[in-house]
Amino acid sequence: SMRCSGMPFMPLPPDQTVLRLAHQLFRVYPIKRASGRYNLPLMAWVYLFIAGIMEVVWAIALKFSEGFTRPLPVVVVIVAGLLSFLFLSLAVRELPIGSAYAIWVGIGAVGVALLGIVWFREPADFWRLFFIGLIVAGVIGLRLVTKNGH
Repeated sequence: SMRCSGMPFMPLPPDQTVLRLAHQLFRVYPIKRASGRYNLPLMAWVYLFIAGIMEVVWAIALKFSEGFTRPLPVVVVIVAGLLSFLFLSLAVRELPIGSAYAIWVGIGAVGVALLGIVWFREPADFWRLFFIGLIVAGVIGLRLVTKNGH
């Protein structure tokens, strides 16, 4: 077994150089699964972030679809919605469902609320921004206390 930064490191197949790089940059140790494949715990968070962004995309496209009457935004709603669920399902392989779902919803809610303010001229009064900030605080708090692997 090789050592990296004084910590044990499992040798990885040559096609796993991305995992090795992620380990070196973020000090995240790959986990060898029963299937023989390696996973990075960090990837679950990346998948969750992508799922949240896709939720923002489908929700904003829903607004542009004008009640599902414009074909291109309808296609974006469907594709982004499916991608959002796909990436959420990948994230919950490693993360507790309760935390992952709450963070996913939080990313979507904050993203849509902020884009509503910017693109649709929705109100940006103190209390609205305050409560959006509470959602952000909740998402950050859940991220800090959530451990991979349930």
